[in-house]
Amino acid sequence: MLWLGYNQHFYHDPLDFLRGLYSAPAIEKRTSPPGSKHYRGWHNVGWALLFYTAHGAMVAAAWETGFAAMAAAVAGLWIALRRGTARASLLLWVPLAFYVYSVAYGSVPIFIPQLWPHSYYNSRYGMEMLPGAGAVCVRGDCGVGAAGYEARVASGDADSTSAGAGIPVRPFYLRRWRWRWRTRWAMIYGTELVQRCAALIERHPSNLLANYEPPLVLKEALVNSSTRVPFERNLALVLEDLPPGERF
Repeated sequence: MLWLGYNQHFYHDPLDFLRGLYSAPAIEKRTSPPGSKHYRGWHNVGWALLFYTAHGAMVAAAWETGFAAMAAAVAGLWIALRRGTARASLLLWVPLAFYVYSVAYGSVPIFIPQLWPHSYYNSRYGMEMLPGAGAVCVRGDCGVGAAGYEARVASGDADSTSAGAGIPVRPFYLRRWRWRWRTRWAMIYGTELVQRCAALIERHPSNLLANYEPPLVLKEALVNSSTRVPFERNLALVLEDLPPGERF
């Protein structure tokens, strides 16, 4: 309500952010060349879903490994739905529906270098999927997928332990503690391996990896700043020549 009142007070239209001069439809109309087609995903939910999921994968992890992170996130989501646990984590996937709708019907294009037109635009929107892709946490510090795997292995271990006659079954909390620490050690050593590979890449750079090494959001800023920095530098020089208190 405060946001609607702000728009009404300053722009005389409570929905100025949807239909005003600087709204997404107005910007898309001004920046599109005359006679050009609409961006991919315009009034097409399938293309919008493809662009945004690929976009979220690129933001989630370096190079092309983001698709593995997204696949793990989907697997964790499926486990959460089947087990009926951590349903509150479904709220982390709300940005997926919101941005797919925005791309399809809100005049909000998303461009990534891997897909046509092979450009950078609105890469920050993929950041909204980071919680859903990498921070779906239940049962302490284990992800949904890891928790499901832990429970399955622990139950299988209990069955194998009790198979022989007269062999006592270890308490559940001991089995849970053991598999949880195995998961933690795997995450620790996996992170260290990734860091060593990154250091190796930095010592031996290549043109191929140079295009993927920076995060996508940072890469867009670097690409766009190539034309903006000279303009802003010249503008700063002009502003420095103005006397104090001067209006412009």
